[in-house]
Amino acid sequence: MTSNVWWSRNIGREYTQGNADITNYGIDKSRIVHSKFFRALQAKAQVFNINEHDFFRTRLTHSIEVADVGMRIIRDLENNDKIRFKDTPNLSIELIESICLAHDIGHPAFGHAGEQVLQDKMLLKGGFEGNGQTFRVLTKLGEYYENNGFNLTRRALLGVMKYPAKHAQFLNAVLSDGEEWSKDKDKVKCKKEQQEWMQKNLLVKQRAFKCIHDTESQIFDWVLEPLAYKDKKQFNSIKKSGEKWKTSYKSFDCSIMELADDIAYGIYDLEDSLAMGLISKNKLEELEDDLQIIDDKNLGIFQDLCSDNLSTMKKGINNAVQSLIRSLEIIEIIEFDEPLLRFNVSMTKESQKAQALNTIKNFVYNTVIANPRVQRLEHKNKRMLEQLFDLLESNPKGFLPVNLHSRLEQEDSCRVICDYLASMTDNEASLLYKNMFIPHSGTVFSPV
Repeated sequence: MTSNVWWSRNIGREYTQGNADITNYGIDKSRIVHSKFFRALQAKAQVFNINEHDFFRTRLTHSIEVADVGMRIIRDLENNDKIRFKDTPNLSIELIESICLAHDIGHPAFGHAGEQVLQDKMLLKGGFEGNGQTFRVLTKLGEYYENNGFNLTRRALLGVMKYPAKHAQFLNAVLSDGEEWSKDKDKVKCKKEQQEWMQKNLLVKQRAFKCIHDTESQIFDWVLEPLAYKDKKQFNSIKKSGEKWKTSYKSFDCSIMELADDIAYGIYDLEDSLAMGLISKNKLEELEDDLQIIDDKNLGIFQDLCSDNLSTMKKGINNAVQSLIRSLEIIEIIEFDEPLLRFNVSMTKESQKAQALNTIKNFVYNTVIANPRVQRLEHKNKRMLEQLFDLLESNPKGFLPVNLHSRLEQEDSCRVICDYLASMTDNEASLLYKNMFIPHSGTVFSPV
């Protein structure tokens, strides 16, 4: 069997004997599953505090469910005659499972609250974004290869790239296009004042960029190396939507992962919310029309979700997931020549179902995340992480673990601090806060 540029790894070689797809992507999957970063997801919350109830999902169980949905999407495409384009990329369950299992591996402690803190702290220091940190873990921080992380196949890395543009692109776009900057730039006398202006304006309007961190520019360029210039330029492009700059495109594999993530987030987090009582049966009636749209085979999904019987509710959850999977199709994006970019999996023709899923996701967010019980916890977690970051930044060598001191000589200290805090589980971050700030807590033997 001939070599395939998308099997390539940044160092080492790809495997070309036997079923090379299974071999190459199977290696990727094994490295992810056996990684300490993957195991740490068991102690990172998905929505709810992991100590509140054993029933609720963690980042680990969520990732496993996303991988399961991704596998079911592949089987649906293969078994229902949906591969209608001649150049459609080959479908690989091992590849999609790898991408789905890895998709949250860089997300920090305390979920979205933790991500917001690190976004604010790193806004003008190369950026921080959960998906960007996933790319950083896979390509640099992972334990398999020093400074090469997991050393995954090129196609797997392309698949985890939800936002294929660098942080610097966004900053440059703000400076070159922003009306406020055009108005104020003559008042800015030095780079420090420019940074202060951007900090003030971006925190209000953009807050953060969904991007690849600047520290991963080189490996990002390597992943896209096989693309023609036209495809690369289009794929990398960003555009302004309202007051925010965004990327527009994803690869074929990434589109499958994102749909699997959306389905798992919308439907399975709804299950958690019902079980916890944050969404009452009466409140659920607000979703009746949307659940009826998803229930195109009249399986009684809404009625099942209203049931007090756990097995009946589980049947409704599974039927909702399967109905959404059935509505997916492969679409063509004519701007691209490379098949991995020209084709995506989408719910385009089932736009009502797509809107219904989006409504459910927003409903869960607005009902659950905005709930005072959750907001109080998020506020506390944000304050803890903010204070930890500020303390570590005030004396990196004094407070960071000794094994990180060599990195302080090679990298910006804020990036090292960011990596350190992002890698922590919820319990580790809480314990560090307790040891650093609470009297009569911690000893010289406490792990840091």
